[in-house]
Amino acid sequence: MGLDRTRVCFTTVMQRALAADVLTGSRLVVAAVIAGVVAAGSLDWAAVLISVAWVTDFFDGRLARSTPTPTRLHAWDLRVDTILGVGLMIGMALGGYMPWWTVPVLGLTLGGATQVLKNPSPAMLLLGYVYAWFLWLMIFETELLGWVPFATLPFLAVFDWKRFTRVILPAFFKGMASLLRGERRDEIEPVLDDWA
Repeated sequence: MGLDRTRVCFTTVMQRALAADVLTGSRLVVAAVIAGVVAAGSLDWAAVLISVAWVTDFFDGRLARSTPTPTRLHAWDLRVDTILGVGLMIGMALGGYMPWWTVPVLGLTLGGATQVLKNPSPAMLLLGYVYAWFLWLMIFETELLGWVPFATLPFLAVFDWKRFTRVILPAFFKGMASLLRGERRDEIEPVLDDWA
């Protein structure tokens, strides 16, 4: 009886870890699709896609933290989020919604700095910039579904407020302080949980 229960618990943990990894990987697909959708001027579809990406980010984190060990894509979560932001930025540049030079300047500089310096703060700055620009577009350029990201954000704020205030903000400010001091952390990946 005890062995069966242990096997069921182990299977449940493995299923959660796999589901978290699938959700993380799905945002890579969304990154490619959203670049094309925004470039084609389909901002209503982009509003839905970005909201789906934000919700999958929320749930993959919840699932991953419910397992006793890190998932396979644990260290890739921030990278995938950054790739999503760069994909959105590429789409906005190709669609004429943002200056083209922002992609190499911000994408390579801030995205690259995150990897080289092993610090999550540059990627967080990049995502903040891209999402603010995108939300601005949602206000002025969409016809039907521009409200979807604005409805998604309060949901995420309510259900992830504790994580936002205890992990994300501290990781950002700790990372910014580390950048100002000129520190580089070679021993860890730029994972928010490791920085908080």
